[in-house]
Amino acid sequence: MDSAESWGVVDMMGGGMMTTMMKRDRMNQAKTAMTEIEYLLRKFRAELSDIAGADTVGADKFGTEWSMMDYLFDGFLIDYLVQQEITESLSNMRRLEKEIEHVCESIQQRKEENQKKKEQLRQEWQTHMEQL
Repeated sequence: MDSAESWGVVDMMGGGMMTTMMKRDRMNQAKTAMTEIEYLLRKFRAELSDIAGADTVGADKFGTEWSMMDYLFDGFLIDYLVQQEITESLSNMRRLEKEIEHVCESIQQRKEENQKKKEQLRQEWQTHMEQL
């Protein structure tokens, strides 16, 4: 986009046919990149939606079900039920953490692939420009 903008300024100042061609080429490259970004954004949203309960971790309900009984009837059974709630919540948080890590790893991998692709395109462009 920056390159297309720069070529556009040069073109407005009377750059000629070659300048117009360079500007249009950069615009096409930007459009391709924008399409890829939109795809990646849709994929990112889909990845995030795959994380069950990603918008909530149940904090509003955690620790409330047995709270009063834990104080009034403090004994093994109530303590056991409270412990089960803690264990289940901890298990859910660990699962969520692993799912988020997986999404982040996927994003990192895609980023690295895109950086390699960008460098390859840059080298191809450089070779093309040297041939002109």
